[in-house]
Amino acid sequence: MEPGLVALLLFIIGFILLGLILPHWQKIVNPIIKISYEVVTVVRKREYLPPRIFIEGFGIKRGLNEFEAALISERPFNEILGMMLINAMEKGAVRIASREPLRLESDKLLPDLMSRDERDFVRICSERNVKKRQEKFINLLIKIIKTISNEMRGFSHKETVNYFAIVVDAASKKANFENIQNIVYELVDDMDELTKKVTKATNPYKDAPIFKETPVYMRRWWRGGSGHGGSGGHGGCACAGCACACACAGCACACAGGGR
Repeated sequence: MEPGLVALLLFIIGFILLGLILPHWQKIVNPIIKISYEVVTVVRKREYLPPRIFIEGFGIKRGLNEFEAALISERPFNEILGMMLINAMEKGAVRIASREPLRLESDKLLPDLMSRDERDFVRICSERNVKKRQEKFINLLIKIIKTISNEMRGFSHKETVNYFAIVVDAASKKANFENIQNIVYELVDDMDELTKKVTKATNPYKDAPIFKETPVYMRRWWRGGSGHGGSGGHGGCACAGCACACACAGCACACAGGGR
């Protein structure tokens, strides 16, 4: 058979098949789209931490200082640094050597009552290089958050936050004094960058992209023609309801970035 004739026959057969399929194309395409969507959703789930359950049998976690209690209460990082600054000043560990430009000084021998984190904070305040100081503040906050997260295992996050509420509120008012915040924002080169980096390091899944709503082209068959995706018009999350994957029942800062 001539090649040209074969090509003509194939074209005619294809055209006939296309004519038969076109009236029913939605019935063929929709299941393929649905299966593809489910596969992609399963793959996306793997980017989230699996939910973990801990029995909060130890009640309140006591012995936290102001800034540690403020961290688990999800206070902004500028407040946390303000609390640490006031604490260091009250203990005589740091002092203002000059205001314009800002320069803080500290003694080589720091008070024995200061914790390791407080000592690290004082040393960072004395750092002259702005970029290095910023990175050191970021690393310090990340370390503190992760340490508290481990220490809070088994303790009740809610009860602990309520227990320290008065202490945190009092410390927050002092930390928000204008002169303290001015110093904090001069010590930190970019507070937004600090917040973003600390939040990402302590909760890397918070900003991960998810399916916020069902694609428009899938809504009709997805909800039986209702025109809505998800529940009540809202789309389903790719983590299948695991919105608290990072809450882990007592995680010190409840995702370490809420309200910031």
